[in-house]
Amino acid sequence: MKIFLEKLSKSFDNRTVLKDISYTFESGKLYVIKGVSGCGKTTLLNILGGVDTEYEGICESGGLRTAMIFQKSLLLGGLTVRENLLLIRNDPQGIKQLAGQLGIAALLKKYPSEISGGERQRASVARALLNAPQLLLADEPTASLDAENSDKIAEILAGLKNKDRIIIVATHEDCFDRFADAILPLDYGELETAEEGATLPQPEAAAAGGTGLSFKRTRPVPPVYFAVKRQRSASLVCKALSGRPCRLHERAV
Repeated sequence: MKIFLEKLSKSFDNRTVLKDISYTFESGKLYVIKGVSGCGKTTLLNILGGVDTEYEGICESGGLRTAMIFQKSLLLGGLTVRENLLLIRNDPQGIKQLAGQLGIAALLKKYPSEISGGERQRASVARALLNAPQLLLADEPTASLDAENSDKIAEILAGLKNKDRIIIVATHEDCFDRFADAILPLDYGELETAEEGATLPQPEAAAAGGTGLSFKRTRPVPPVYFAVKRQRSASLVCKALSGRPCRLHERAV
């Protein structure tokens, strides 16, 4: 499983963002695209993930199943962590197992506002893994975290490597360097010579990865389920206090 880039270029309003990038990404490896803000890292990830299809050159990924982790967790604040994950895959047992491996099992009933930034980012990693992606893209996943949590997220992502997955991280930080199979410096659209070498032994803390989880095919829980659930809960509270449902919630029950 590989991704081929050949003379890949991208421009916005006559401004070159990516210029003649050629490279091959292989499964079983973690790649770090490194550069300052505005150098084209996010644009490159969007092309690799199939979000951006307007470019020059070649990007052959073979239609890999793809997931992305962003700088912010983007969890829905009105839902618990568990409910956020159920929106992606209706597999309670698989979610419980994955949450345990990522160290967030005790947080599943909590709301995003009740947990730390590092914990929310772990939840976003779990969300990305629910569909067993073959290509995992991470766009500045530690930019909003402190040094300790950045190291934890780097270890977790390193532990997710397996022979059937390509992991590509775009970052300006150094916490991923020791886990990288290759570091690709991106200098305002131009890919410099990649620094490649054997990966250092994975820390035991990264054992959350290589999950080997297999999920049965299920449909995600529709968002309306949670909206109705919230209304039902509010109606029960009103009924307990006044003896009858509030008018606002009568139709929900």
